[in-house]
Amino acid sequence: MAVPQEYNIDGLIQLGDNILLELVGEITEFHDLKQVLSVNKKFFSFIDHPRFYNLIEAGFSHLYRRALILHTRDSIETVLDPDRTDENKAKIQSSIFDLKTRLTKDPNFLSKKIKKIALVLNNYSIKDFNQYLNQAVIYINGLNQLKVDFYTFPENMNQIRVDKSRAWLQKMRMPPDNIQFVDLQSSGDVSFALTTDGKLWSRVINDDGTLVTVNGEVWRLNPHFSAENGLIPSSVGPSKIRYFSFEFNRLIVILENGAVFAYGPLQEFQGQLNIPDNGFIELTDSSKMKSHSPDELHGELSGEVGPFGIFGSYHVVKYFQSAEAFLTVDGIVLAKSQTVNEKKYKYSFTPINPIVHEGEKISQIYHHQGRSAFVTESGRVIYAQGVFIEMQPLITDPNTKWKNLKLPFDVDELETLILTDNLHCTALRKDGTIFNIRHCDDAVRDTTDYVSELANADGKGAGMKIKQFMRIAQCSIFIFQ
Repeated sequence: MAVPQEYNIDGLIQLGDNILLELVGEITEFHDLKQVLSVNKKFFSFIDHPRFYNLIEAGFSHLYRRALILHTRDSIETVLDPDRTDENKAKIQSSIFDLKTRLTKDPNFLSKKIKKIALVLNNYSIKDFNQYLNQAVIYINGLNQLKVDFYTFPENMNQIRVDKSRAWLQKMRMPPDNIQFVDLQSSGDVSFALTTDGKLWSRVINDDGTLVTVNGEVWRLNPHFSAENGLIPSSVGPSKIRYFSFEFNRLIVILENGAVFAYGPLQEFQGQLNIPDNGFIELTDSSKMKSHSPDELHGELSGEVGPFGIFGSYHVVKYFQSAEAFLTVDGIVLAKSQTVNEKKYKYSFTPINPIVHEGEKISQIYHHQGRSAFVTESGRVIYAQGVFIEMQPLITDPNTKWKNLKLPFDVDELETLILTDNLHCTALRKDGTIFNIRHCDDAVRDTTDYVSELANADGKGAGMKIKQFMRIAQCSIFIFQ
């Protein structure tokens, strides 16, 4: 039973044990926990307190523990289809990645939590086998450390392949554990991770944007994004990284001030002057990159030259992978467009006429295998009926048929849309529920149970909720909490 002095208040360090423990229990970030525990030696006594670890685990319960990895495009389509057949279900290729079952000897529960996760891939050939793909999982754990773990698809499992994969993994040199990370992105071949002080570490990419072919499995602080205090220099001024993402092996980095960089293969920008096949360029450098906006795309929106280089007068804040489109701070979509100049394609990013989405601001764009969908701020999903590999013909084709769907919940609750080749749209709500919306009649069906069933195939994932979804190469990943 608690006694009065356990609640005494006489300055922060003189707080009673129960109040200090309640304070610790409210902490949800490892960096903050270290700061609090370093205030005074009195806090070290909590380590032996019976409530300490229970409170810490509760405070960090928002972190992830388990991932369901679907290995093929057909697998994700079957999993999300409420009308799946037993024959289709038998073809699903999936596996579970769970740190709690892997790191059984590590006593620190935070090392078994996942903040961010991605796959890394490596192609090689084995005698008597076709080309084979090494796989590994990289992740940021609850201690904000960047880690790697062995992983291979069960259908590819044999001793020769396992030995090759483990030998490859042993060559990977990870950052020191004292470097703290907050975000992680991977194309499969190339990977980047963002530190708490705003710097990027990278693997398998040279300074000139080419892929590393010798000793490539070494993480290093990338010199293009290593500025003091995370203030990356640009033509718009120094600023911190707001967002970074991949388009195949090309990294797109957006700063808080609207500056944008492309790093890696640059062939699509060679309609501009003096652009190499691979490299590092600032797309918002107006002295080098010029905007060009076809009238049939931007309509009444401004197509004028401005301070943001290839984007003209538009300040972008997000890039949408696969759709090859940016979103501006005002909710305007800038889609990749092209013109032919001296037998060369000249690419630019053009504001889309808002008549396409009936004047509403766009909050999200999704594109997969030629299918596109726009989510408006009111929660409408506007998608094109048909397959369009690029955004420009989708917008300009007078025969494009558009259809409107309404999300079955408030747009603020949307975690992500998941598009497949099936004739339906799938929405993941932030509470972990998956809704299937059929195109032909707008019927809404809950398809959460089957994903959860696969994630509990080993009997150790019961009751967990879906928190995130991502695609890397041909794989689809559900993250569970």
